[in-house]
Amino acid sequence: MSVRVEILKAGHGDCILVRSKTTSGSFNLLVDGGSLHAFYVNSRRKIPGELKLRLDELIAENQQIDLLIITHIDDDHIVGLIKGFQTPGYLSDMTKCVWFNSSDMITREFKKNPIVENHVKLESKGEETSVKKAMTLEELLLQLNIWDQKLCIAGSHLKAGPFTFRILSPTLADLKELTCIWPTEDIDPSTAGKRQYTFTPFDELLKKDKFKRDPSTTNRSSIAFILEVEDQRFLLLGDAAEHVIISALKNLDYSEKNKLKVDLVKLSHHGSKHNTSKKLLDVVESDTYIISTNGDVHNHPDRETLARILLPDKKNKIFFNYESRLKEAITVDETRLYGDRIQAQNSWEFEN
Repeated sequence: MSVRVEILKAGHGDCILVRSKTTSGSFNLLVDGGSLHAFYVNSRRKIPGELKLRLDELIAENQQIDLLIITHIDDDHIVGLIKGFQTPGYLSDMTKCVWFNSSDMITREFKKNPIVENHVKLESKGEETSVKKAMTLEELLLQLNIWDQKLCIAGSHLKAGPFTFRILSPTLADLKELTCIWPTEDIDPSTAGKRQYTFTPFDELLKKDKFKRDPSTTNRSSIAFILEVEDQRFLLLGDAAEHVIISALKNLDYSEKNKLKVDLVKLSHHGSKHNTSKKLLDVVESDTYIISTNGDVHNHPDRETLARILLPDKKNKIFFNYESRLKEAITVDETRLYGDRIQAQNSWEFEN
């Protein structure tokens, strides 16, 4: 068996494709769809992004998306998917099963009335859409009969194809907070765009480091999990909250003395300092930590996160899926000092 993990270039968002191949067939897992850049780098000129290119490859090989996981509905995780579902011949035709904690599923769990304001709207106009009338993503998934309407919650142990999923986030308590009109992401125009880093040395950052949790309610709704296939384990954290992940790992008997050993970690929330703490890193053992973002809009990653990973353990490596962002976040001297411990890479191959 071979397994290929790709952290696709998806603008400032997440889009992950995991492909398992055996002599008897393939299984393709897609986690999120990033921003519009994932599907079209330039939508006006129809320049394809990496998600569209990979879907084109699957189509050419007569393959499908066997499972799609929508971790949560922030734009940087879902807009590329919306475009893929709207475009004829793509996700509406290719996807066989979807896991998605929708607002309706959450309100149903807590016996609340549906909240229509939380539905994900699809466009229904234009020649290049397979959506013939105004509808929501939820309605389309039901119409296509591909939605497995079971909540993914912490503690669940799920299987699909050759993959096993140990769900770490969200908790039922966090989902209960979403039985309301969901807050939208407010982007301050004065801070939007790429951060101009101050390049405080990593050791100085750690000396004054004080961790503060991500306050986002919608990020706490993010599906995060340990993905297992044969001898490989991958920790895919979406935008999940640090304390939720720590609690879930402790419930699985992981600790500083019994660390979770994984082949790679897709860091939560694109390397935000509010989602990756020393306490979390102390429970995980890996030499591959991945940051998925081009740095647009939300100014990720934070250098505090890089310091927390690099300094305590010289085996740890950080990979950016955009080389351009790596060059913006790291100085020339740091590039020389850390060498291949900080590099640009967005795909990994594993053989069993």
